[in-house]
Amino acid sequence: MMDRQCLAPGCSRPLRPSGDRNYCHMHEMRLRRGSTDGLALPRTTCLQCGSALPKGRLKYCSRQCCFRYSRGTPEVRQCIVCGGVYPTWHRGTVCSPACRRLNLAINNKTRRAREYNAESERFSPLDIFERDNWRCQICGEPTARKAKTPNPKAPTLDHIIPLSRGGAHTRINSQCAHYLCNIKKHAKPLGQMRLFA
Repeated sequence: MMDRQCLAPGCSRPLRPSGDRNYCHMHEMRLRRGSTDGLALPRTTCLQCGSALPKGRLKYCSRQCCFRYSRGTPEVRQCIVCGGVYPTWHRGTVCSPACRRLNLAINNKTRRAREYNAESERFSPLDIFERDNWRCQICGEPTARKAKTPNPKAPTLDHIIPLSRGGAHTRINSQCAHYLCNIKKHAKPLGQMRLFA
């Protein structure tokens, strides 16, 4: 059985026994260091993403691309919060940490409604804030969009008729309110039910 020879121009050395490449030990080391003088490289792009390969890489541009290529083409799921799509190697039903936090807030509100045996709808607080133009419906002042509780100006979801008084967790019975206004209101029915055509 005849040994295969190195494919580098002018080289007659045998191939490295443990390598799956087409070069001898010397040319393989040069290739790993990034020197491609006189070498006929078989690939110039990553097998996964198609981007140009950096020096010394032969199949993939990164470990992440190698990992994704080995797992195959992912299926696509739809996020239950924002409706965006994401690959199946992300676990769960949401696409990002922001959607995960929002999904927890939605689940918390529906759980509270179940505790009071109240009617409930699944909706995002952001829908209500957008509907009310990020304005507090108790005092009429604008809320600070990026503020988080316990900031007094942070937007919160308020039930016009509180759940403890027989109100429902629905879009009609919800309004945008400052965190401070919502605390002061407590369990009093303040505000007017929304009428939709």
